[in-house]
Order: sequence, then structure tokens, then C-alpha cells
Amino acid sequence: MLSTLLGDQLLQYARDPGETETTFVAKVYFPNYMGAEEIELEEKRYRGAAEILTRVIPKLKRGWVDVLPFNEKLIFLRDWAGGYDFVFPKLRKTKFNHNIHLPYLKNADVPKSDDLYHFRRWAYFENDGWLELDQHNAEQHYYANGNQPRSHPGEEQVLRTYLIEKGRYIAPARGAPLADGFNEVIIEGKRLAVSDPISIKEFRHFMMHENELYTRYRPFPPEQDDWRQCNLDDDIQSAPASVTWYDAAAFAATVSKVRKLPVRLPTEKEWLAITKEFRSKLRAVQVDFEYLNAGRIVETGNRDEKHQFFGTKYRCNESKLPWERTDDGVRFLRAIDFGEWLSLHGAAINSLHAGAMNSAPLHLAAIPDSMSEEGTESPRWGDRVSAERDRMAPHSTGAYKRMRIGFRLVYELE
Repeated sequence: MLSTLLGDQLLQYARDPGETETTFVAKVYFPNYMGAEEIELEEKRYRGAAEILTRVIPKLKRGWVDVLPFNEKLIFLRDWAGGYDFVFPKLRKTKFNHNIHLPYLKNADVPKSDDLYHFRRWAYFENDGWLELDQHNAEQHYYANGNQPRSHPGEEQVLRTYLIEKGRYIAPARGAPLADGFNEVIIEGKRLAVSDPISIKEFRHFMMHENELYTRYRPFPPEQDDWRQCNLDDDIQSAPASVTWYDAAAFAATVSKVRKLPVRLPTEKEWLAITKEFRSKLRAVQVDFEYLNAGRIVETGNRDEKHQFFGTKYRCNESKLPWERTDDGVRFLRAIDFGEWLSLHGAAINSLHAGAMNSAPLHLAAIPDSMSEEGTESPRWGDRVSAERDRMAPHSTGAYKRMRIGFRLVYELE
């Protein structure tokens, strides 16, 4: 009952309530467009709940423990019934999980250039800070910098970004020379190698010849979409493959081993920077019309008799595929029913409207005949739903929505 009443709030009780007030921190956060009165009203509700709890807790006869320091690195805890426990520095609730992607990916197929794994490992074994306070400060920092809930990439990513900015966490840097099949793109002073979307031909070769072990242990439908049904040998072989997030990760891991390149999937920030010139070409009425009616390039394929899974295929011929090229020479297939996987687990971005693949393009709706000025962002860009916020099922190819999700690889240049 008390947990439901308060949610995830922080309370620090004074040793002597008569001398010091109890410290209460409401873990609730507000975008900077909210007014002071609205914020105060919301915080007042949480303070009221905390006051109730501060009156209830001291009356409880059980639940209290005596803290018995043994030395600077060992503290014993004694409860009301005489039971004992102990705590020591860096004690964790659970064992560190070295592979959160099982059974979809075995250790050999998890990209070693995935920084999220390194951050989790650092946070578990090396971080000496107070995690709850860091998370609280990170969320406040996120909204203080003008960010909005619809763009929130998750607590872990917000914390990682905050600790990098504060200089407490240093992301591992890996670079390599520009390799064949990649274009150089400069993003905020960083040189990035960017591939074109991986084709059906390339992905079929990977599954059938380059990583047969992954192909054998890869779960079948309904646990994971059937890769064969979405990458048929009679479909357009030069067109982008349609894969699950785990397929894209396994492909990146194999390329990293074979070509000795620290490849990975792009972040949303990188993807948006690579496609920055497309934002000034987005026409609201056109995108809204294509979302509801025309402009689609994907259709449902045949049903597999064994797994009863419907895949997808392209509904147009090769010459009709809507390819566009950026100023840096990077190719994108831009259609309302096609997207690309990003580095965060399950994040997929729509290749046409640059919002979450799992959401309608709210940032381009209900603006009759509206088009952004040359070189500026598209109308209502601030209403865009982030792909890192509204994610797709990572074991899906998008087929259940009659969509296709492809991927590309990136890495930092030396």
C-alpha cells in the first residue's frame, strides 16, 4: 500500500525527528514548458504522501535494524528478532548479467563495440557513486536542458549521457581507417564511417555462409520472425534486408571479427545528423497522405506452412524503389513503411519522417500544405516521437505491421 502511495520516491529519516526534519526527494520530473504553479501542485501531492509515510513508519514495531560497524569496510545489521546480515562496499543485489540478449544472441554474437554493455559493466564493478542520487540528478539535468518526455531514451541512457558530461564515465574509444563500403560523414567534429543499408543479398549470404552457428540456434516463430520469409531469394536482392534487431547485432559482430572493424548500429543522434538535409524536404500533407494511402513499398508475403508466419516483400520493381542520397553520398530508402534499427535495444527509426517506427508521424500531421523553409527543420519537429522512446519489439522484422526494418553499420574513424 505504501509503495503504491508513494511510487519511487526517496526518503531520508532524521535520527531525532525533534532536531532535524526528514529529507524528502520526489523522483518526479517536469519539462521546462510546464508552469511554476503546475509544478508546485504536482510536487504538493507527493509531499503530502511523504508526510503520511513519515507519521506511519515510526509507529511500526518491526522492520528496524541496528547498524553495527565492524570496521570501515564491513557493517553488521541486527534485526529485532536477533537475526544478522552484513553489507560491504559495492555489494550488489544480483550477479552481473554478461549477456542480457539470451536466448536470441550468444556471447559470440554480441557486438564488442556495444558501449551500453561497457557502461553496465562499469556501473556494476567500478562506479563508487550513489546510484539513486545519480539517476535523480540525471533526470533533472535531462529536462533542464529542454528535452521532452516523448524523446526520453530510457533511464539508463539518460544516466550514461549525464555521467559522460560530468566526466565520471569515459566511453571506450575505438577507431579504424575508412574501409570499402563506407562513406565518411563528419558529425560535430567526429569522423564517422557510414555504410549503406545491408541488402537482401548480403544478409542471405551472412545467414547461409558466414555465421551458420547463429542461423542454427536462432529462435523460430513465434519467438522471432522468420528471416527467410522476409528476405526471399526471388525478391529484389539489392534492396535492404528486413531483419530483427538481434539479426542486425549478430551481423555487426561477424563483420567486426572478419574485417577487424569496430562496427555497430548508429545512435539516433547520429542517424538524424547523417540525414539532416532531409528534414527541410518533409511536406506535411504528402507524408500524411502516404501514411494513410499511397507511397508504400511493402506488402505481405506468403504464409510459411510450418510456422504460419507471414513475411514481407517489396511491392514495386527495383527501378521504383525511392532511393535518396545525402550530400555525403550515403544512400537511404525513404518510404513510410520502411525503417532502420538503431543501437539501443529495439529502437527503430522511420526512414521517411525520421520519427519512431512504432508511432504515427505526429510532427507532420494537421498542417495543411505546410513545408519547412529551405535549410530548416520540418514543421512541428519538436512534436516528433523519438525512436529511442517508443521502440519496436526487437525480435520483430516489422512484418506484423506490414513494414520492413533494415539496418546499416557505422564506426568511428581514426
